[in-house]
Amino acid sequence: MLTACAHAGPPAASAPDPIIERHEATRLVCPPDLRRPLPAAPPPAAGAVIRHNDAGAAYLDAKIARGEAAEAIVQDARAVCDRAGAQ
Repeated sequence: MLTACAHAGPPAASAPDPIIERHEATRLVCPPDLRRPLPAAPPPAAGAVIRHNDAGAAYLDAKIARGEAAEAIVQDARAVCDRAGAQ
């Protein structure tokens, strides 16, 4: 008998194949800062007078438009989060 083919007992048990479990979940999350309340728009002060030249008027108009655009972006993002059921 060849010694390479002979063994002294039962064959060695092989280790079972590892089991790999994989779980995937998609969770829609909106940034918490998106839920922070926007500051209230300031009311015009009684007796307020604003004087400016054309350049000043253009600056104030642009500043107001920028604030309104930013508010619209936040409101739209909130609506998208709500429609998507995001947390």
